[in-house]
Amino acid sequence: RYQLLQENETWVAARGGRGGLGPSSPRLKNGRQGEVGQRSRLELEVRLVTDVVLIGLPNAGKTSLLASMSRAHTRIGPEEYST
Repeated sequence: RYQLLQENETWVAARGGRGGLGPSSPRLKNGRQGEVGQRSRLELEVRLVTDVVLIGLPNAGKTSLLASMSRAHTRIGPEEYST
């Protein structure tokens, strides 16, 4: 298992192969085939960190509160589950 915890952190899951070259002329067949890269099977798990969560009943004003406190531009409608 490997976790990416820092910003701009990278991890190589499989190395790519060497790329091929086309022929120097359309009539010649002097190109080079590319080499096959590594293959790997991955199981990825995404973990999101949330700073704030608004929980409440439908039409309780959660979206209106968010719009008044931030630059969020969401459509606010009278029906349930409109955002």
